[in-house]
Amino acid sequence: MILQNQFIEINPLMFLAFIQMVLIISTIALFILFLFRYIKTHQKMLGYLAVLFFFYLINNILRLAQFFASNQESVKFYFIMAEISGLIMLYSLILLFEIFYRNTQFSNRQTITTISLFTVIGALISNPELEVVPISWGYLVNFQRFSIIMILELVFHIIAVAFLLIILINSRKSAWVQKQKKLITWLLIGSLIGVLLPTLPNVIITEEVSSNQSGFIMEHLFRSIPQSIGILIVGISFLKASKNPWLLQRQKVYFLVVYSNSGLLLYSKTFSKEITADDTFLLAGAFSAVASLISGCTKSTGSVKSILLEGKQLRVINREMFVCALLVEYSTQASEWAHERFSFEFEKKFHTNLSNFDGEISVFNSAEDIIKQYFT
Repeated sequence: MILQNQFIEINPLMFLAFIQMVLIISTIALFILFLFRYIKTHQKMLGYLAVLFFFYLINNILRLAQFFASNQESVKFYFIMAEISGLIMLYSLILLFEIFYRNTQFSNRQTITTISLFTVIGALISNPELEVVPISWGYLVNFQRFSIIMILELVFHIIAVAFLLIILINSRKSAWVQKQKKLITWLLIGSLIGVLLPTLPNVIITEEVSSNQSGFIMEHLFRSIPQSIGILIVGISFLKASKNPWLLQRQKVYFLVVYSNSGLLLYSKTFSKEITADDTFLLAGAFSAVASLISGCTKSTGSVKSILLEGKQLRVINREMFVCALLVEYSTQASEWAHERFSFEFEKKFHTNLSNFDGEISVFNSAEDIIKQYFT
């Protein structure tokens, strides 16, 4: 009977600790994978994902530490630091999706989120109103119901959920590659599960429930499990997409053209209905003329790398035997990578045809296979 009672008393602690350990192991695995891939490829999206899972790892470690705190001051410290790391993790997620959507770290959304974040963190480090209840296997700690800090944190989560939904829904509408639409759908599912559901305990769980052992366990599981599932869905979705860096950032591509150094169009691919095949033929000659004019007027020995237009950017890669131009809504690391890889593969595949060019351009039509590899 004594052993049974001991088991009942220890069981909640061991059960919650086991869950946190599982989350820590899975988080470490994803953190290491994203970190190594970032070091290898220098894709900044992978770097932001490594930062996201680093803070998520810290968050899980701090929550685990709460179960083994020996006094009230320690459990309060671990609780506050866990809340702060969780907020920074959520902020990192918003920043990650902002980079994915617009390739920018600064926007009105980021300004509002940053102000809200530091407001909550300021309240957390300024003697927040906490409730600490001693129990048989440790302490229960939580915010006082409807305290200022609890309301501020709830407002931050509401802002975060709203911005994440706006970013992802707009991203899915504007994405033109089916694989990227599928990726965004999974990111949306992960965000709803990992960000929206964990905020519900603040609303639906009463003070009486949250201040007893069974209520604490229910609240903890209702927060940690959906959040973990959602964050892991986001991480695994990006991990699968990282095999094709083109998918890591949303961008709108209008066309790609390849023309000889003399201005003859060799190959073209339109991605937008706004541009026709005839337009690309005229544009190839125009690019060549503009590049020659700029070089002549400026006495520059170099070549034109990019041309900024209103709402668009033209990137130009000059190879020994041809020029490859890509018109995009805005340049991203993903589009630059795809552009460079296409140019390299085009030169590699058609080196003999380019070296002994006799005016026949139909041979370059098979470059469609390279397009499918790097732009879809």
